[in-house]
Amino acid sequence: MKGVLQGPDPERVRAERLGRWGERVALMVFALRGARILDRRARTPFGEVDVVVREAGVLVLVEVKLRRTLEDAKAAVSHEQRGRLALAARHLAQVHRAERVRIDLVALAPPHRWARIRDFVPPQR
Repeated sequence: MKGVLQGPDPERVRAERLGRWGERVALMVFALRGARILDRRARTPFGEVDVVVREAGVLVLVEVKLRRTLEDAKAAVSHEQRGRLALAARHLAQVHRAERVRIDLVALAPPHRWARIRDFVPPQR
């Protein structure tokens, strides 16, 4: 019917829920390893960063990807997104007065597979 308002797309809602679940998993992993959680869904002029923590004196920006396989999760970060993450890292380093910054990926493939890839995106100088 033309002009009838529809609710949100069920697939989009499901993807959003799964994404939030993945972020909670990443938060737990970092917290259990002694990292200090600084922010979740941090907004920067260059886009949103899923999780920001301080771990052993290093500011760590964490991109979380949940896909059917770990390989799909790793491949889901586009070249453009890597560039935005690098710019966001510079911005958040200033905000948090951090000398050392790293961008990690937490890749999730439910129900039992996950990987943390340190220095997934090289920082820009």
